[in-house]
Amino acid sequence: MSFLSQCRYIESTQILLVIDHAQYIMIPKNRVGVLIGPKGTVKKEIEKRGRVRLQIDSETGEVAIIPVDDSDPLLQLRAQNVVKAIGRGYTPEKAMFLFSDNYFLEIINLKEFTRGNKSALIRIRSRLIGTRGRTRKTIERLTRTSIVVQGSTVSIIGKYENMLVAKEAVMMIINGVDQNKVYGILERRKKELDAGSDELWEEKTEGMDELSELIGEEDEDLDAEFEKLIEDLD
Repeated sequence: MSFLSQCRYIESTQILLVIDHAQYIMIPKNRVGVLIGPKGTVKKEIEKRGRVRLQIDSETGEVAIIPVDDSDPLLQLRAQNVVKAIGRGYTPEKAMFLFSDNYFLEIINLKEFTRGNKSALIRIRSRLIGTRGRTRKTIERLTRTSIVVQGSTVSIIGKYENMLVAKEAVMMIINGVDQNKVYGILERRKKELDAGSDELWEEKTEGMDELSELIGEEDEDLDAEFEKLIEDLD
């Protein structure tokens, strides 16, 4: 099965699940208030834009995401990602970018790399954040993404290509690569992204040109707003 076929299969499977069933997501209890928002504004906005109904259990942190109709299942999938992003520490302003065609969420579970070793988890988290947040901020700046390290997860929001580069950098640091070496690699990746080069993706993501139809048209105003949020809120 080709890369594009796999993406379409996964997407269609997820959409069928959304249509047939409510989706349940657990978020930390201390993020429930953020998800609801002042006077319920955040919750209402997610429900409106995602065409879903949210049932939030403040005692457990369980969120039920219930489709109100089957008009656009993709919106409901995006609503799930917005809830996940807020649960993982993003502000609602940043999380709402996931309703756009151009922005994606990746969540990396650090426990998969630490085998239950708490000291190893703390060490990896420290390397990813860096002194005064330098490592995280440098990856964000060079990839034009937003990164949150919370608990045992690392979350990334960004354009698809940019998100992949940021994920690559995170994985290198998890695997013990020196931060300065990672920065050097990111500088080269940034030049390729800025130049619109496809060279970076030819080997790793064959079929990316065809996948662009799933990603959608670029919105320069939205991109500028996203980058401003990264600068203003960090």
